[in-house]
Amino acid sequence: LAKDLALSIHLLNLQKLCLAECQLSSQSIKYLFEANHLLKNLRELNLSRNNISTKGCQIIMETPYQFSQLAKLNLKGCSINAQGAMYLASSDCLTKLRSLNLSQNPIGDEGCSHLASSKSLTNLERLVLRDCNLTLSGIKVISSSPIFSKLKILDIGANPVLNNDVVEIIIDSPYLRNIQELYIDNCSITALGILRCCDPQNLPELKILRVFDRSLGSSIGEDLKRELRIQKAVKIL
Repeated sequence: LAKDLALSIHLLNLQKLCLAECQLSSQSIKYLFEANHLLKNLRELNLSRNNISTKGCQIIMETPYQFSQLAKLNLKGCSINAQGAMYLASSDCLTKLRSLNLSQNPIGDEGCSHLASSKSLTNLERLVLRDCNLTLSGIKVISSSPIFSKLKILDIGANPVLNNDVVEIIIDSPYLRNIQELYIDNCSITALGILRCCDPQNLPELKILRVFDRSLGSSIGEDLKRELRIQKAVKIL
């Protein structure tokens, strides 16, 4: 498939490319991204659930042709580790990127550090780091980085070692004040954490908060719902 795409002369104006779950490997990625003419107008690239690994990530980021128009990049579940995050962060070809999905990749806190120090990811509005082996240290790194000051959507759900402290880290950050959607489900957030998020003095732009957690049980009772209505109209998922 990748070879066929690479040889095609009919895709010169391609703007969106979705190859999710196509059993691509790093070698497939090499074939595809050697065909630089395909990338000129590409705005959305979805390679999710392919075993492209960190090597494939390196190939993509080191392609000699710049992703001059790329706004959305989905690398969910691609076996990318912290080194792969480093290749992403150090690339000069992602300056227009608005949305980055790295969920279900074991980048860990080290990967967060690479992303937070990037000089090209400064226009991100959506960052998805679900199930990435993050701890509170990684969240602190993200929250203290000015490159994320344009973020409107932050998804750090399904990192089970997190707790209510993650809420305090986020609301104390001067760079995450524009967050409109926050996904912290399955992170052991309690009712108090929910209230803290929904306080308009903490996250004034928040519209959607996802905190679903089986361990939370029935702690979202009528008193909490009433308090949320008083504080702010935030949609709780």
